[in-house]
Amino acid sequence: MRIDTKRIFEEIVQKHYAQLLYYVKSIVKNHATAQDVLQETFISAYKAFNGYTEQGKVLPWLKTIARNTAYRHIHKESRLICVSLSEPVGFHGAQTEPNFFADEGYRHIMSIINCLPDQYRTVFYHRFVEGMPVKDVAIKLGIPQGTVKSKAHYGMQKVKTELKTYLIQGGHIMDCRKAYEYLYQYAKSAILPEDKAHVEKHLEVCKKCKDIADSLKLLVPQIKPAPEGIIRHYSIKFQVEDGLILGYFGHTNHVSKYKELTETLNANNGEVPKAETWFSSGFDSDVAHLAEFDNDGNRIEVEIAQDETGFQHIRYRKMKKVFEYHQKNSVSLSRESYGYYEKSYDAPNLYIAKTRNDFGPAVKSGLYLALPSKATNIRMRQGCDVLDCGPYKFIYDDRYVDENQTVKAECTYNM
Repeated sequence: MRIDTKRIFEEIVQKHYAQLLYYVKSIVKNHATAQDVLQETFISAYKAFNGYTEQGKVLPWLKTIARNTAYRHIHKESRLICVSLSEPVGFHGAQTEPNFFADEGYRHIMSIINCLPDQYRTVFYHRFVEGMPVKDVAIKLGIPQGTVKSKAHYGMQKVKTELKTYLIQGGHIMDCRKAYEYLYQYAKSAILPEDKAHVEKHLEVCKKCKDIADSLKLLVPQIKPAPEGIIRHYSIKFQVEDGLILGYFGHTNHVSKYKELTETLNANNGEVPKAETWFSSGFDSDVAHLAEFDNDGNRIEVEIAQDETGFQHIRYRKMKKVFEYHQKNSVSLSRESYGYYEKSYDAPNLYIAKTRNDFGPAVKSGLYLALPSKATNIRMRQGCDVLDCGPYKFIYDDRYVDENQTVKAECTYNM
């Protein structure tokens, strides 16, 4: 007796259709998409039906096919999102881990999109998932192009913020405070390959840190070396995280015995002899020292001791090598510490920015204080001029100073 495979399969479809549709919809979060996925599921199942032998377990078998089909569908849509975004910072974060987005990551991206309010989700889907031009989305939805742009922008910012939080909390990328440590080294291409890879993962999903890195790339070539025998000092400040000041500073000077010192390090597993102080620096009590790097981006292990006044003395304890023209590159966070921004009492939307430095010995000192790119009517009170470095502008003073001279840069600006 011949078995009517087609009739049997049609009965299976009728029996399980509603339950499978509900199951698929719980994965893809969209009714129309769930119907498409389910249709593909039944086509795949029918092709394999003659070889299916585990009678009585049809529903779990169909669920497995449906689940895999749904994930492939999410994977396909999410890949389209990765290459279709027209915003300055896209979802290239899909490169964070080789297998990260295979299942969990793609589902999470789609769940973020699906959680947008209806009016924003529809615009976002047409604009970025389907890749439709603004004009076509406006015609399709019957709304002005300006509305399409504003809703697409809102949706993009919301999705990027949620994705960044998810990636950081999940340990897939470093957080901003960790990224701060490396941005100057990254900008000057003096960073270890493994550190560079971690930084670039973070920059793919964090516009704030990407703006800092991009502006530093334009600023660093402006900080010219000092003539031989003169210490070159730099200090760069950004306002981040509700008034915190991110600082990059350091200096370069000549070390005549650099070969001898490097040999000592090699003989002592990189440790500076305990009784000796080769390199040192200091900070006020309100400064949090984050990191220290050498010329090549090797991280330096330091020892921090606080004296009775609260001043922090920093000594190098372990390092890879000493260079002939050795660079000490420090990173810090502080509330003010020689660089701050305040709102003026004189006029609305008027701000004052200041920075200064007391280095000690005679040096060529460069101070650079970042202002938002939208700052207008910048008027220098002290210092040289303003450098436009893309995402940020910098007021600065860069000159030779005698021992114990103070270098200052100050301006007012409008926002």
